Amino acid sequence: MFFLKPSLTEKLLKLAGRCESAFDLCEKADSIFQKPIQIVAYNPFRPHVQGSVWDVGSYFLILLKPTLTPLSIQLVLLHELSHICLGHLDKPVTISELLLRLSSRTDLTHSQEQAAQKLACKLFSVLIDACALSPPNPPECARFEELFR
Repeated sequence: MFFLKPSLTEKLLKLAGRCESAFDLCEKADSIFQKPIQIVAYNPFRPHVQGSVWDVGSYFLILLKPTLTPLSIQLVLLHELSHICLGHLDKPVTISELLLRLSSRTDLTHSQEQAAQKLACKLFSVLIDACALSPPNPPECARFEELFR
């Protein structure tokens, strides 16, 4: 009998069902993507930008606007994680290249942004079903707040 290998999306959705939050999912997703995800607060985003994700070689880097609420952080994390899962990232960049490109990044198309948002919503729905997540519980809020100290 022939079995289809689960897609990255299917694996990520299944993993989300065993996680407490988007933050927890990002920590555990290295088993799917074969490299860790680092999350960092980054303040000088343009007004409409809430987050960004980059492949920096040995890890993925998710940058978040530090003024986001805990619930918004989860949604933005899931959106950026979806870009990784859907293969929207360019080849790995150095930190120097990242800093040069960050202020003018327009690499992702409208359809890529829509696809990432659609997957982020599915992931959020799985997280809500898995642990009645809305908004994050106090221990999870503390983990998010630690990012921005």
